[in-house]
Amino acid sequence: QHQPTQVLDRLYQLPLPGRVPVPVLDGSSWQTVINAPSNTGSTVNETFSAVTTNRVRLYGTGGNDNYFRLFEVEVYGVSASRESVQAPAEQAFQPPLIYPNPTSGLIHISLAGDEPAWVEIHDMRGSTVLQVS
Repeated sequence: QHQPTQVLDRLYQLPLPGRVPVPVLDGSSWQTVINAPSNTGSTVNETFSAVTTNRVRLYGTGGNDNYFRLFEVEVYGVSASRESVQAPAEQAFQPPLIYPNPTSGLIHISLAGDEPAWVEIHDMRGSTVLQVS
């Protein structure tokens, strides 16, 4: 499956109160382009040195209500690929239902639709503990 590559240099309106690292894959390893260790605002507006990537990890820890909300991410850069990917207009996105979070045992994941899905679960250190496709 083709994944478009972008040259990224800024992220705006990232609603992540708490600890906010943003790593991107630079082709061979993950590098943290944003690190806000004690963000107290409702959003993060950051610029960073340009990096060519097709993967960005977004996660937040240390929030005050045990929830992570990702409403919108705006990625600005120059496309490194002439191909574009479009989602079918007739399908509205329905976020997965995941509970309880945090957990030290059983976790429930409910996905909408009948499309093939891929799930990857990480612990608080970022280590992958489960991959299912």
